[in-house]
Amino acid sequence: MTTWHHQKAGNRFGLTDRQAEAVEALVKHGTDKGVAAELGNTKHNASRLLLQAQRAAGVTNRVHLALKWKGLL
Repeated sequence: MTTWHHQKAGNRFGLTDRQAEAVEALVKHGTDKGVAAELGNTKHNASRLLLQAQRAAGVTNRVHLALKWKGLL
């Protein structure tokens, strides 16, 4: 198994570890700026990670992503 497969094995949506960290930060902070600050990244990169996470989770917006991540949707 490659590193990529190991990296995606830890959550129910098949997100990478970094995408999962971004979603957790989204739940905590609610904004790209807050996510970027927590991850020590740019706002653009935070937005990209969250968009990829949305696609993987099968949702169309960040609110649904956060709710689904927390098991409320």
